[in-house]
Amino acid sequence: MKITENFSGIPEEKLFALAERENNPKRRNLLVNLRQAKHFPALPSEALRLFRLLGKRVKEALPKGRNLVIAFAETATALGAAAAAEIAGIADNHSDNGNGDVYFIHTTRESFPDELLVADFSEEHSHAACQLLFSGNGKEIFVGIDNIIFIDDEFTTGKTIVNFVKAIEEFTRNCRFFAASLINGMDRGNLRRFEEFGVTPLWLIKTEDSGADMERNLTILPEKDIAKCSADVEIITEDYPLDPRLGCDIGEYMRLCEKIAEGVIKEIEDLPDNIAGNIAGNIAIAGTEECMLPSIILGKFLEEKGGNVRCRSTTRSPIVPSAAQGYPLNSRCCFDSPYEKGRRTFLYNSSPCDVGIIVTDAECSSENSRNAIKEIAGALQAKRVIVVILKRDYPKKAM
Repeated sequence: MKITENFSGIPEEKLFALAERENNPKRRNLLVNLRQAKHFPALPSEALRLFRLLGKRVKEALPKGRNLVIAFAETATALGAAAAAEIAGIADNHSDNGNGDVYFIHTTRESFPDELLVADFSEEHSHAACQLLFSGNGKEIFVGIDNIIFIDDEFTTGKTIVNFVKAIEEFTRNCRFFAASLINGMDRGNLRRFEEFGVTPLWLIKTEDSGADMERNLTILPEKDIAKCSADVEIITEDYPLDPRLGCDIGEYMRLCEKIAEGVIKEIEDLPDNIAGNIAGNIAIAGTEECMLPSIILGKFLEEKGGNVRCRSTTRSPIVPSAAQGYPLNSRCCFDSPYEKGRRTFLYNSSPCDVGIIVTDAECSSENSRNAIKEIAGALQAKRVIVVILKRDYPKKAM
């Protein structure tokens, strides 16, 4: 794989590494971003800095107008939100009077009432190909919008974007389209297809052959056994009235995530047995699947208090773990999703830590979701575990 452009200022070897998908004949290889806080544990401050770099690139290219940022689940949910905040001129300092006009929403693979569905389209290479766009305001989210910015961590062929544009073109005829990614591996033919559909591509890193299969002989490691969680577990519940799966003002959403972080830290400081003293220890934070940004914002706040913090999230993506030199993912735990019984999800590169924090917006009222949270807690290998449940209103199906 050849790097032809790098606007990030970060050396490539510190930004991503090549891994191998499990049983995916359409696309065998995967670039694991080392700073995205998804598959690989990352410093939250570095993750947010990377996301904002992409937002800055987009902001510099956008014409004036009202902006709608649409991020792709699950990997780009936090990336899209932080980039949208940068586009809106929102400061990254727990305060903010950004004067941008940016509405944020991300696609999902979760279930919502059919009447909220705006579009469905295919991410053809994915392990979970169906992408859904719901909205609390229906197709009204496109009214008055001038610029639509699609955000993902990587584009290799651009087919997903083209499929998306086709799915919404009937009610976005007066919009300009932009597609922004951390990594763009599209060849000239695929870039020309973007031009045909009126999509302007933007990126931090341009590669050649990022989607090509590269032969390697990997020693595949067995799945890691999940030890029963024997740590003390504290439950913290925070209100989560905005759901980015249904759309929200980005300024309101960032302020909500910061408010949640401040509330969780206050709760931690009030816990018995001096758990607050462990804030300066090793802290592993795990968001769940599409719920990424609140965990990363919390991680950044704890990092600023002196904690040695690493963030990542559980994921639907089945990736092969290996001990090969330079390979990024060296262990894998598997468990049921807290959102859906019988659906496999994974946590990579777990290691012992002082405090493990799970941040989830799963409903956590069923036995399956509670068992899944217990398994994630066991996978974190922490001396103390804190589960932060973000309590959101679940739209009910019409009678």
